[in-house]
Amino acid sequence: MNKKQLNHLETNNSLKVDYFMKKINLSEAKAHLGRYLKAASSGERIVISERNRPMVELVAISTPKTKKLKPGILAGKFSVPDDFNSTLTEFESDFYGE
Repeated sequence: MNKKQLNHLETNNSLKVDYFMKKINLSEAKAHLGRYLKAASSGERIVISERNRPMVELVAISTPKTKKLKPGILAGKFSVPDDFNSTLTEFESDFYGE
């Protein structure tokens, strides 16, 4: 990496300089996209450049781990009204125009 490219990376606030990330050109990314997606999903950071200027960074999306729900965790916390499944006469009269 020459001095001009390094200066461009240092002045670009959105892209922190990391000498351990893989840097590839756009044509290489187009030719082997599947390979780089697999590498990024396993945690590798990949910078895609166009004409040796860094344009985008390919990183995996982090998804938060969800806790497994336990059956019956809300038992006794609420009750279903007795008329829950009864027809709504006002709604039906408005809907059907009766």
